Amino acid sequence: MMCKRTVRYMLLFSMVMLMLAACGGQATPTQEPTAQEAPEQQAVTQPPAEVKPVRIALFHTVLGNTYTKAVSDGALAAAERMGNVTVDVFGADPAYDAVAQSNQIQDAIMSGKYDAFIIYACDGNAVVKDVEDAIAAGIKVVAIDVVIGPDARTYEPYDGVSAYVGRTGFDHGTFLGEMIVRACDTVESKPCKVGYLNGAQALTIDQDRVEAIMKVLEDHPDIEIVANQEALYLQDTGYDVAQNMLQAHPDINVFATSGDQMMLGAEQAVKDAGLTGQVLLLGNGTSQQGYDAIKEGRFWADYADIPYTMGEMGTEIAIKAVRGEEYPKIVVNDEQRPPLPEDGPIITQDNVDEFVPQW
Repeated sequence: MMCKRTVRYMLLFSMVMLMLAACGGQATPTQEPTAQEAPEQQAVTQPPAEVKPVRIALFHTVLGNTYTKAVSDGALAAAERMGNVTVDVFGADPAYDAVAQSNQIQDAIMSGKYDAFIIYACDGNAVVKDVEDAIAAGIKVVAIDVVIGPDARTYEPYDGVSAYVGRTGFDHGTFLGEMIVRACDTVESKPCKVGYLNGAQALTIDQDRVEAIMKVLEDHPDIEIVANQEALYLQDTGYDVAQNMLQAHPDINVFATSGDQMMLGAEQAVKDAGLTGQVLLLGNGTSQQGYDAIKEGRFWADYADIPYTMGEMGTEIAIKAVRGEEYPKIVVNDEQRPPLPEDGPIITQDNVDEFVPQW
């Protein structure tokens, strides 16, 4: 019996030695991975770190229009892309009412539910106290489209505001003035007579637009604004206003505006007056309707708004601010190429195919 066990042990020992020889003797069962191997093994076995959750409240001047919907769509796209983010959307009710918006912001602060606010202000100066209260409560604030603070012509964010994404009314008006100049350059009769359909003269941004237009036209004495009347961003009101202007000034050469909706009304007034093709139409915003009007040759030019991109960029910045990541403090809409054409936000038949409308 002892002899047989000895033989078995010797055979087993021989088999182990043969196996070690086949492996070349490179490692033993107890050998630890080298320092060079360890990081790769850790990268495979360690679960990815979960990103910090972010709760955002987005405040609009109004709900139910295609422009603010595009802003919200961009915000939701950024939230989904960056992960673990919720976005609640609010609209002033009544629309464009600064007091109603202030109440919404104060309620959101008191709720303690939010890490960041994105504010499209009804009135950039009226909202200052609410913004200061939000910042004091530890909430990050990003302003979009309307400058927050007493100076509506600066891109520098108000004290404590994380960033501003948008444009100023004055810079916007400068582009509108340049559009008027370019259109009037094609008009033979001088002075070139312009009817301007304003949005709401009570709004600071519309006041700044008009001032900027007049500043541009100072260098063009052969261009005259013969009428300037508000049409409240409504197509029907745009029709009535343009009709009145044409009755008082039947020789108007150009209609300009701060909103595509109003210009669509003006277009109908021109058609009804039998002046189609004789009055150049300049839109603002390049909505889908404005884009189609340029494409079809009905509008001579349009300024391009990019609400989806603005909502997306503002939300990305808000998320990064909460998570302690780097972000830009100032993003100027007019400098975003793409989605804007290389030659800027003025859309004509020459560059219409380089732009996709966002609302």
